[in-house]
Amino acid sequence: MQNLKSIRLLLTGGETGGHLYPAIAVAETLAETVPGSESIYVGAAGRIDIQKIIGARFITHSLCMTPYDRKSLMGNMVLPWNFLNSALKARHILRQYCPHAVMGVGAFPSVPVVLAAWMEKIPILLLEPNAQPGMANSLLSKVAQRICVTHTGMEAFFPHDKIVVTGTPVQNRLLQDAADKLHGCELFGIPKDARTVLITGGSIGSVAINSMVLENLNLLAGNIGHLIWQTGERDYRRIRRLLGNHSPPNCTILPYIPKMGHAYAASNLVVSSAGAGSLAELAMLGKPALIIPDPDVTENHQLKNARNLHENNACILMDAGIASQRIAAAIVELLNSDSKLEQLKTNILKCAEYRASQLIVAQIRQVAR
Repeated sequence: MQNLKSIRLLLTGGETGGHLYPAIAVAETLAETVPGSESIYVGAAGRIDIQKIIGARFITHSLCMTPYDRKSLMGNMVLPWNFLNSALKARHILRQYCPHAVMGVGAFPSVPVVLAAWMEKIPILLLEPNAQPGMANSLLSKVAQRICVTHTGMEAFFPHDKIVVTGTPVQNRLLQDAADKLHGCELFGIPKDARTVLITGGSIGSVAINSMVLENLNLLAGNIGHLIWQTGERDYRRIRRLLGNHSPPNCTILPYIPKMGHAYAASNLVVSSAGAGSLAELAMLGKPALIIPDPDVTENHQLKNARNLHENNACILMDAGIASQRIAAAIVELLNSDSKLEQLKTNILKCAEYRASQLIVAQIRQVAR
């Protein structure tokens, strides 16, 4: 480790909020902790506009990297070609910016970048917020110096001497926005005393959650003061086509909420999938939550993510496969139980790791050179 006055960090990963938001949190904390530091993000062009989310906060580059298709070998025919092109571009980016360290935050686009960093002898860290690691981090763990994790027991997947339990980082701006309920209600046009439910399947959405809401929209809207529904970009058109002009007036339907902190601020209850980033946000904010793990994710890792909260009575956990009417009824019942909401708030706050970003930056400073 060198005593660097500033650090140039290159982060790399997928194009979903689950990859981008923790990366932003780490980059912002690094800039605050080590003045003069800068960050670069290398991802894949895809479902979310990386530049739109990250903005001018740090430099971004996109690779033409398609994910590995587990269901169809034919779908992977172009993968070797894309991988080679991405590896060559990654090496060029690394030589252009000469980062002091590279951090992979998961997903297949990180693989050529991290391997190129290994070839260039640049220190490597990984961030694995999920209870079940993905294929990318499992592969890259062999060349990493540090692996920052959220869950205990990760020795089953990674070398034990590389693991550091840090938690999942959350952006400071989101925490600040979520503290202002009045402003959040104003932004969504909601009376401040309305009992509001935020429903989200993460940045790209959950078809299972969206289908449940669609099937029970009248029931939910009729028993809830206001409903904020983030559908995800990929499902928004389908939902709008099915609803036409008949969505309830107390229902705000959006494909993507760029400042989720305001939506959290306005809500009394959150219905969410179990992405690691979302669970970390809910815990740090003390938001009562009904969690519906997305059944379509790899290795059913969202269910594993949610187990810790559920075992600590810090959330209501429901399977997406049960009758949608039961889920909708549970949402209404929970929203109208002040004692249960308060109990969930108290318990989920106990599960929060407020130092995650600082702990990760400490690891970056140790290995950077």
